[in-house]
Amino acid sequence: MSTEKRRYKRFHGTSGAYAIFTMPDESRILGQISDISLGGLGVRYIASRAIGKGHSDVRLCGINGGVMKLEQVDCKIVHDAELPDICLRPLQTRRCGVEFSSLPAGFRAQLEAFIQHYAIADI
Repeated sequence: MSTEKRRYKRFHGTSGAYAIFTMPDESRILGQISDISLGGLGVRYIASRAIGKGHSDVRLCGINGGVMKLEQVDCKIVHDAELPDICLRPLQTRRCGVEFSSLPAGFRAQLEAFIQHYAIADI
């Protein structure tokens, strides 16, 4: 059995938890949060191209039982891969892993509230 090496506890995202990425060309990609922690998140999205590794901006939005939006924050895309079992050519279903870079003052409290409302334990 492997030991969990993550710094923060991860939670499953609920069906109303979304991430909105702002690309360098100012276009946006919307994805559903599959898992989330205080250190980052996993996102499934459908797009014609990958978000790609490197720095980006992400905004979190929840829509179950009211709307909750978190300000845009810098992040680092640490992995981005096509999910091979789902094919919607020319679109691709993908999953990316996001690490939060430097969190603005007050963002951690907002993120904790977001996790409390839009995530469930047991990962």
